[in-house]
Amino acid sequence: VTIIEAPDTGLRAMIDLTEGQLSANSEAQKAETAQRAKENVAYQADVANLAQAQRLVQSAVRVLERYYASVGEEEEADAQTLTSAPSTWEEEKGYKGQSGAGSSVLKMLAFIQEQTKKEETAAHDEEKLAQHAFEDSMARLTDEQGTLRKSLLSLKRSLAEKETELSEATGDRRKTEADKVAVERYLKEIKPGCDFIASEFELREQRRASETGALKKAKELLKGTPAFQSAVAALRLEDLGP
Repeated sequence: VTIIEAPDTGLRAMIDLTEGQLSANSEAQKAETAQRAKENVAYQADVANLAQAQRLVQSAVRVLERYYASVGEEEEADAQTLTSAPSTWEEEKGYKGQSGAGSSVLKMLAFIQEQTKKEETAAHDEEKLAQHAFEDSMARLTDEQGTLRKSLLSLKRSLAEKETELSEATGDRRKTEADKVAVERYLKEIKPGCDFIASEFELREQRRASETGALKKAKELLKGTPAFQSAVAALRLEDLGP
């Protein structure tokens, strides 16, 4: 019984513990799978946003490059008339310095493009690391799950065997107790007859003793009678002969 019911080391306690560990393992797998899915959704959205940002920057660069190229052509064409134009003509036309400003804007956009590309690369790298860590963790959890299932199966098999042994032992004890009860019942049933036999035996013994005493007394009385003595004397004479 101890090997089955012991609080910490009994088979039932070990089965409960193993089942609890299996449940925790299953919950861990579910939680990690859900978290990985959530992280992947965020990764996909982040990468999509970064890709869109790069496309927008590239589009802006192309538009600005065409614009500043056309401005440069106009500045070059108008440079020929600058000698006869008023000194403020460039400012009024708005051409002065536009090509230089355009170069600064394009450099800024190129920097944004480069940083966005780096962020996308970092996002891909982080996703790979997270996926590898998830796969390693799931492999460990599934291995642990397999071991726990084997252990649980072994414990349940041992419990079934011990319960069978206990049942058989209990059955033998009950049979012995039943036999004892049956014998006691039989003895109780025959007790009146046994008591009668015992009492009759004592009575017969008493009667036999009384009869023996009476016979001895009668014998002594008989020996004392004249007839017995005459008979004895006659037998002696016969033995002596003529």
